[in-house]
Amino acid sequence: MVYPVLKYYSFNLFTLDAGYHSNILYNISNGEFYSSIFNMNSLGEHFTLSMSFISLFYKIIPSINWMMGFKILAYLSSVVFIWLLCREYIEDQQKAVFFSLVLSLGWLFFYQPIVNSVRYEFQASCLAPPFIFYAFYCLKKNKIFVFFIVMVILLGFKEHLGVVWIGFGIWTVLQNPQKKMGYILVVGGIIAIYLLIF
Repeated sequence: MVYPVLKYYSFNLFTLDAGYHSNILYNISNGEFYSSIFNMNSLGEHFTLSMSFISLFYKIIPSINWMMGFKILAYLSSVVFIWLLCREYIEDQQKAVFFSLVLSLGWLFFYQPIVNSVRYEFQASCLAPPFIFYAFYCLKKNKIFVFFIVMVILLGFKEHLGVVWIGFGIWTVLQNPQKKMGYILVVGGIIAIYLLIF
């Protein structure tokens, strides 16, 4: 989990993305939604409004380490939601703890998309996993209002995250005899992707 921070301090950040996002957060901390790299509104390149809260910390010390720290926090806090979901699906609490531990370790250390994301410097969408898990938990607990708030926040981490809406919509259609909400999610996800990309 400290891999990205070590890469930064050993001068091994090779991608534009880390600097690009850090530049935007620095500018937002100074009251400007602007990318100095692309000379345009910061939401014009990628729709990353939901990561803007990190700019508050740039007011304390303008450092790329805030991004890296929140990325690590996002992955580690996801473990809590994995445990909550296991507890929801598995009645025996000892088994729930065991499976949440196994799933969390497998997810963090062996699931290749997450492993690659941890090693990659930074993308705003790397902050999304705890929101995805929490949204699924709210959907399972039938907390529909909170679910939709979390899903809207999720769209602000990257324009392609409307796919999560589509995925939850398909799951809802397959799991629920009340299919209306599932279709709303699928259509909402498609519309969100279209509007945010084009």
